[in-house]
Amino acid sequence: MSAVVRCLSDGQYNLAEGIIRDEHTGHLWWTNIHAKELWRMKPGTGVHKCWHLPQRLGCFALTQNQDVLLVALETGLALFNHARDEYTRLISVETELPKTRTNDGRCDRAGNFIFGTMHEGSPEPVASIYRFDTAGKLSRLELPKVAISNSICFSPDGKIMYWCDSLQHKIMQSDYDAATGAVGNHRVFVDLGDTIIEPDGSTVDAAGYLWNAQWAGHCVVRYAPDGSVDRVIDMPVAQPTCVTFGGAELDTLYVTSARNGLGVEALAQQPLAGAVFEVRLEGIRGLPENRWLGAV
Repeated sequence: MSAVVRCLSDGQYNLAEGIIRDEHTGHLWWTNIHAKELWRMKPGTGVHKCWHLPQRLGCFALTQNQDVLLVALETGLALFNHARDEYTRLISVETELPKTRTNDGRCDRAGNFIFGTMHEGSPEPVASIYRFDTAGKLSRLELPKVAISNSICFSPDGKIMYWCDSLQHKIMQSDYDAATGAVGNHRVFVDLGDTIIEPDGSTVDAAGYLWNAQWAGHCVVRYAPDGSVDRVIDMPVAQPTCVTFGGAELDTLYVTSARNGLGVEALAQQPLAGAVFEVRLEGIRGLPENRWLGAV
């Protein structure tokens, strides 16, 4: 089934990522990582707002306070009151590894923030995936080390965690206990094979199907719970980066993309590289974005 892909924000973002939607306000939020920017817009209005941050922002989460985000800056977590432009530093991350930074992340179904790091400039798997729970405790999940964490999301019942090291070209799944953070029974969910395509950000819809933005793949793919391909949405850009659901009926898919690393010829062939897109879907519903349920 074909889908109409429409450009929502042609900001030519270098590395737009981490898109989520606040179902209470209807706002979309995303980060432009290397520019140290946090962006917000409300579909249907065209109104954008940008905050310039002290560090690069890998990912972030909504909280119980509409004015406050939990942000994973490159060296640690903080609360950011965007109404006041105020930061409250919470905890440092991997200060012993100066070449890593925060990358992908999402909250689990119980309101804990699960996020990973990445090793910049090297394929060596020294980065990790962490859990920042609702009590404010940071712990490393017992998952293999990674070079680039991505695809972090959860099944509708919260008992399966999806994750990947993008450089391994596989999306993994693990049994997950939201109460304790225990993970186990790690297995391959999707193997992209010998390809340049890397799995990037993912989300799961109400039917338990996983939607993955595929870097260098020019597409977003919907995978059934058994890992089979259900549908492919062709994108007008090579590097889609992350996905989330929105719209009044949660039937619209929003997709960020990147210009990062593309040469002059590639950019000429894909002038919308770095834009944010929307895709209206039929017969599919997403799930509201989970919030971090810690104290703010």
